[in-house]
Amino acid sequence: MDTKNEMRKRKNRDCIDDFDDKRLDLSLSLPSSTPNKQPQPFLEPLQTQEQQQPQPQLVVSPSTLQPMQLLMVEPSPPPQQQQYASYPVSHQDEQLILSRQQNYNPPQRKSRTARRLTPHDETVDIVPAPFRWATTKHATVFSLQDLLAMGIHTIWGDAECKKCQHKCRIEFDLMNKFMEVGKYISARKGYFNDRAPKNWMNPELPSCPSCNQVNSMRPNIPQDKKMINWLFLLLGQMLGCCTLEQLKYFCKHTRNHRTGAKDRVLYYTYLALCKQLDSTGPFEPAK
Repeated sequence: MDTKNEMRKRKNRDCIDDFDDKRLDLSLSLPSSTPNKQPQPFLEPLQTQEQQQPQPQLVVSPSTLQPMQLLMVEPSPPPQQQQYASYPVSHQDEQLILSRQQNYNPPQRKSRTARRLTPHDETVDIVPAPFRWATTKHATVFSLQDLLAMGIHTIWGDAECKKCQHKCRIEFDLMNKFMEVGKYISARKGYFNDRAPKNWMNPELPSCPSCNQVNSMRPNIPQDKKMINWLFLLLGQMLGCCTLEQLKYFCKHTRNHRTGAKDRVLYYTYLALCKQLDSTGPFEPAK
């Protein structure tokens, strides 16, 4: 038993010695001194916007303690900004600046409303009067009062028979024929609906004095629109013999509506010619 205990004690001593040797080796392998850590800079806490602004301080008045008085101390005003010195301006520079301001013209804004263009930009070309009752303007005749003052009571024009080609001159009494046309328009204007009636679109022509053919004497309408005998065609109610282009020419130079079908343009031509003779009559187109 004693030998066993002694052997056990020896083993324990050997184990302790081995453990001490290993600790010694490990301590020798490590560096002798640990690296010095650099101290971190001290970071001040960021102040919020409310902390940066000066807060009013509460001061206890020492004079009276009963009752306690609280005095509000206003914060000091912020420091004024630095004032920069202004350099003097010479008289020459001042005059130059003033002259530039006086001569400055701001850019003008273009008008959005376009200029209204009239027929041929309101050309007032003077044309030779083809008849005594016509003026020197395009498609314009004298008024009834002026014609009577000039001693003009009869209006004439040339016509040709469609059957026998007989040519002759046809005359109309100015007052009688105009009163006939004017009364017809005044009585039926509300039923026209801005359209020429059938008897204007297909006018009844005079009879031929040579062959006695009824509805055969067609008025001569020249190709040159400046030479058209408008008053003669009005009094004979033969404006329907004109082409659409000839009627548009009349409305173009008298500032009347010239678009649409022939019956509409023909209706405006009748009203415009009657208005030239009598501006006070019921010859205004419906609006």
